Amino acid sequence: MFPTAFPLFFSRKLPFSRFDFPRWQSVLAVTLIGVLIGLDPSLWSGSGMPVVPLWLTLSGTLLSTWVGFLVIVLILRWWMRRGGRWDVIGH
Repeated sequence: MFPTAFPLFFSRKLPFSRFDFPRWQSVLAVTLIGVLIGLDPSLWSGSGMPVVPLWLTLSGTLLSTWVGFLVIVLILRWWMRRGGRWDVIGH
């Protein structure tokens, strides 16, 4: 990660192939984020609200994390295929 980040910090051009990484890493990262959110004790411990089973909390946070991730990917894919400059809106 650092060998790729330092040239970007100094505004050096890098080939796009330098940013390739295996797809399983992103799948693992998004899934891990969903699991860690589901393991947050404030979501399933007693705080005056009915206690939700842990399996339901984990499956709900995993599903919502993946849905949010896919929505963001679709929006970014649409945005990048618009053509023109990405930093100019309405020109």
